[in-house]
Amino acid sequence: MKRIFVSYAHEDRPFVAQLAPALAEAGYEVWWDRELEGGDAFRAKIEESLNAADAVIVVWSGRSRASRWVLDEAEKGLTRNVLIPVRADKSPMPLGFGGLHTLDFSAWSGATDARCFTELADRVSKVSAAPPEQQRRRAFFSMAWGLVLGVLVGLGFAAAAIALDLTQGGVTTESMGIAAFLGIGSALPVALWAAVRARRFAQSNPFAVLTRMLRTYGIAAVVALALVAIVGVFSFETIQGDIRAERFAEISGVLLVGTLVFGAVIAAFNGLMFAFAQAQRARQ
Repeated sequence: MKRIFVSYAHEDRPFVAQLAPALAEAGYEVWWDRELEGGDAFRAKIEESLNAADAVIVVWSGRSRASRWVLDEAEKGLTRNVLIPVRADKSPMPLGFGGLHTLDFSAWSGATDARCFTELADRVSKVSAAPPEQQRRRAFFSMAWGLVLGVLVGLGFAAAAIALDLTQGGVTTESMGIAAFLGIGSALPVALWAAVRARRFAQSNPFAVLTRMLRTYGIAAVVALALVAIVGVFSFETIQGDIRAERFAEISGVLLVGTLVFGAVIAAFNGLMFAFAQAQRARQ
């Protein structure tokens, strides 16, 4: 019999009071804090039950997304690859958990034949915790792919910058070195943040890391394009007729550098926020 740990905010107790018996009727052993007896050491019992659970169901709502306890329990379930998120209302997911497939229970009436409940039971039956050795191996490979992709993408940006320089009169060995240094230096923060994100969602393949890098660069490119457009609107220089090759190369260079810089800033900011959140939880 699989053991389920339910993480929720106390304001959502009426919802969990419906969900827990339904899961028990489906043949699962369900633990939620109603099971605590008066003499139990609160923190120790919760940690023991959380670590022993085969599946961790987190109930997201407008209340639980602000709960430090729920966020910490969800993080532990995610690390073990046993987290199953459900939403009790239409509130947005908390930062860092929006990429997970979340079951919508906002309109659930308690029926065990409802689609959301049958899907939940199916996911519980399939979930399996990753052993510690596999977790360490996954963490190693995700970060290793982050480093490799950071170098490759950085060199790709450098090659693009060099190609643009060629249209404006030539390239020197020094300029090639600078382009490579700036390209790799700007791409590595994006790649490493993408690797951290992939590891959190139990992914260690290069495609998962690259996909997250492209998302960051997509946002960065939009910001860079918007700034170029704003500068162009307020610029006193007017381009007559066809755009010259030099002008095109200049605009492309600005977009390239802007995408690199904004991508690195976005990744660094998200990484610092994540590290700060982890430190806050560790102190609790």
